[in-house]
Amino acid sequence: MRDIDIQTIKLGGLQTNCYIVTNVHTKAALIVDPASDVSIIDGIVTKNGLTPVAVLLTHGHFDHTGAAVDVKGAYGIPIVACADEKRLLANSDINGSQLMMGYKIVLSADRWVGDGEELSIGGMDFSMISTPGHTAGSVCFYFKSDGALISGDTLFHGSFGRYDFPTGSLAQLVHSICGVLFALPDATAVYPGHGANTTIGYEKKHNMILHMDPKDI
Repeated sequence: MRDIDIQTIKLGGLQTNCYIVTNVHTKAALIVDPASDVSIIDGIVTKNGLTPVAVLLTHGHFDHTGAAVDVKGAYGIPIVACADEKRLLANSDINGSQLMMGYKIVLSADRWVGDGEELSIGGMDFSMISTPGHTAGSVCFYFKSDGALISGDTLFHGSFGRYDFPTGSLAQLVHSICGVLFALPDATAVYPGHGANTTIGYEKKHNMILHMDPKDI
């Protein structure tokens, strides 16, 4: 029996995958990438009798952080993000909010974490894997015992995140996917920031990053 349940909510104009990761034994819940619409999130929390314990951010773009402060305030819980994402989270000119939304989304984490850091929140054990490329502070959250990876905008079904935004890097993204994520077990379930779920094994065979021209890297 799995120790966690992962529920997907598509939020905002870009249909961002917000994940509610629940400890099936205690109903403690992690809210990952709350893009917008705190009322929708709260409806699911209330319906299922969940107790939110933290907000996790895979990176700092506006379409993944739009409701982070509201969710933090609603439940009195901390925001957890990668220390390498401080600049992007704090700057509306590079996190896309000013340009795309017409208003500023600026925030800071309550807990900054680094590559390989092991976390235990709400009785759920997972690690943070640094995967720069989409942004400098992009990360994945790896629930090893449950064989699940929340990949943000680093790895998609058959594809990968853009690297032409501020702090992005194609070379870093290729390494993050091919050199880091593809080292995980093939059966690992991947929950991306947009689109359908996939597995590491499938992506190792079919992801378009495998066909990148070396001169472009």
